[in-house]
Amino acid sequence: MLDTGVDGTHPDLKGRSDAAKNFSEAADTVDRVGHGTHVASTGAGSGAHSGGKYKGVAPGARLISGKVLDDGGYGEESGVIAGAQWAVAQGAEVVNLSLGGPDSSGDDPLEQAVDELSASSGALFVIAAGNEGPAAGTVGSPGSAAAALTVGAVDRTDAMVDFSSRGPTADGSLKPDLTAPGVDIVAAKAAEGTEGDPAADGYVSMSGTSMATAHVAGAAAILAQRHPDWTGERIKAALTPPSRPPVSRRSRRARAVRTSREPSTSSSPPTRPPSASPPSSGRTPTTSRSRRRSPTATTATAPSPST
Repeated sequence: MLDTGVDGTHPDLKGRSDAAKNFSEAADTVDRVGHGTHVASTGAGSGAHSGGKYKGVAPGARLISGKVLDDGGYGEESGVIAGAQWAVAQGAEVVNLSLGGPDSSGDDPLEQAVDELSASSGALFVIAAGNEGPAAGTVGSPGSAAAALTVGAVDRTDAMVDFSSRGPTADGSLKPDLTAPGVDIVAAKAAEGTEGDPAADGYVSMSGTSMATAHVAGAAAILAQRHPDWTGERIKAALTPPSRPPVSRRSRRARAVRTSREPSTSSSPPTRPPSASPPSSGRTPTTSRSRRRSPTATTATAPSPST
């Protein structure tokens, strides 16, 4: 999980983190934004504080937290890359990046890092498409990386929401790869977090492709646990089946392929699904000082398959 940090004192995340490191300009790993904690909870929260009501997608998964965004939600490219390298070195199988910045033609350093680390480690980078929709060509970097599993957001009717960034990328590639719930998602509130709308004691609601990305990272973690021999590339293929209808020229703008979670057969977690995704209000950090703000909403819950 590469984001604003994770509040490990929240009951839903307590005792779940194996490592934490600060790569931002903040003083420590504390999540003072709330975005990272919400994303981590959506993907892997236990739901302990709500009696299971707000359990995450992969509640048995272990977490590592790389704080690559500071207490204002900003981050440096170099910090994000260092965090990604650290996550892979820690043994992360699924790396959640709910952040991003503008895409440009050619491979930028973040795209290069995602592609190279994916190939060298076998990890899967699950990355938010961004919240710059509904115009075409608004998918951000590093979600524009070829190896990334890039996620857009849908509402409860499975309709792609306006804020979700659309493809193609600046290089003409079809993105996002799939979509997941990203509207009014209720998950853990960081003790010092400032983002999100109050939803229940200890929980806030947010909307964005960040939240959608966390759902997919949780699903990927379940597959990694069920199929320990699978590479990130194979997990990506399983979550984006070739049986989907052909993409027409019209549909290049947004590929709303919904992920379906495969239930886990064992109670032991996959190594760890890191990082999260961007909010519905707009730019998420990735480039030198781009900003990421997490939007808010009112009442949804993260799905909860067991691992």
